[in-house]
Amino acid sequence: PDGENVRKFLVGRPYFRAKGMTGRGTRGYVAWDCHAKKFVWLKDAWRAHYALLTKEGDILAQLNAAEVSNVRTLVCHGDIRGQTTKTPDSSAGTKRKWTDPEAEVPSSKPKGLNDGGDSDYRQDCPLRRHIHYRIVVEEVCLTLPLFEDGQQLVSIIYDCALG
Repeated sequence: PDGENVRKFLVGRPYFRAKGMTGRGTRGYVAWDCHAKKFVWLKDAWRAHYALLTKEGDILAQLNAAEVSNVRTLVCHGDIRGQTTKTPDSSAGTKRKWTDPEAEVPSSKPKGLNDGGDSDYRQDCPLRRHIHYRIVVEEVCLTLPLFEDGQQLVSIIYDCALG
């Protein structure tokens, strides 16, 4: 996605894949930009979907417009239409309950009501809403084993700190 336009990229297997069952399911690809005819980096993830959160691509666009050095160059970004999480909308999945495993008897009163607060109160843990999101940048990323030497890694970290 690129605003209302759709850009096409060819990808193979993910070059990077976040491990585990929790998180945002982030994957990174070396991709072929069919429009620009060059290799780019495509990040695919499920971002938190709330009105007050700024998209990573919007922040990167502002940094690029301000000509901040040592910042990745944005190609395009956007939400994938129609791909949002549905679990937070279900009545059964709206809240997960957490109980202190060391509690002897769970309290039925919310923390802070007439009793000074019980540490064993079952606290609400709402599920977050997520939307499928992709961002594409010009600079292709490397995994740690592919760095030529420690100096190259330190130089890149230094550039990131300056950015």
